[in-house]
Amino acid sequence: MSKQKLNISVFNKVWWTILSLQFVIVIILKFTIGTQPIDKIMHFMKGFSIFNLIYLFIYKFTMSKDDNFDFNIWNELPLYLCNIGSILAFCATKYNNQTFMGFCYCVGTVGALMAYLMPEENFVDIPLFSCRALGFYGYHGLLIIINLSFKTLGLFNPNFHILKEIIILCIIIVLLVHTINILLRRNIYPEANYMFTVEPTNSVLEKIYKICPVKCIYLYLLLPLVALLYLLMCL
Repeated sequence: MSKQKLNISVFNKVWWTILSLQFVIVIILKFTIGTQPIDKIMHFMKGFSIFNLIYLFIYKFTMSKDDNFDFNIWNELPLYLCNIGSILAFCATKYNNQTFMGFCYCVGTVGALMAYLMPEENFVDIPLFSCRALGFYGYHGLLIIINLSFKTLGLFNPNFHILKEIIILCIIIVLLVHTINILLRRNIYPEANYMFTVEPTNSVLEKIYKICPVKCIYLYLLLPLVALLYLLMCL
């Protein structure tokens, strides 16, 4: 197979293969790790979430050494939805927190999948085994596996009370990230836009912003979708 055929782009064969592999791994874990006592499953997930955080650090570090990548430390803080999801995944396993697990399973999974569906230009049509591809697609792929495994391994037990707490958590996270964006823009990094609280940068968010053209607040229009996803994914 030529090098060009091993490039990864959205919806090409390599992309579908890598994405499918993640769901296969989730199924394998369910019928191997999932048969173990719950305490062993929790230890496994804790180790897995720590590995994911280490992978994230290595991924960011390699990007900082990439001469063809416009790396700015103030634009690479762990304030993206997926990065926050990785931190919450670890906290979920450390404290056996059902709300954090629910957030990771529902919101985190969708966030990681959106990264696969709408990658930035720097991560489109690149060699599969390049540091950039292994970092971006590898990190988000691991996160998808972790998030789904909270449910498939029997750690997360969904109910309506947890849905309310997830909604509140989403509101708090968006407010905190927006506050950090404002502080960064005023003092250090004028282009800070973590979680797109300041301005939408893709076609989906732009349509939502047109309905409610208020920074930060427009993202709350997605909360009914979060609730719907929770109900659909937890049936």
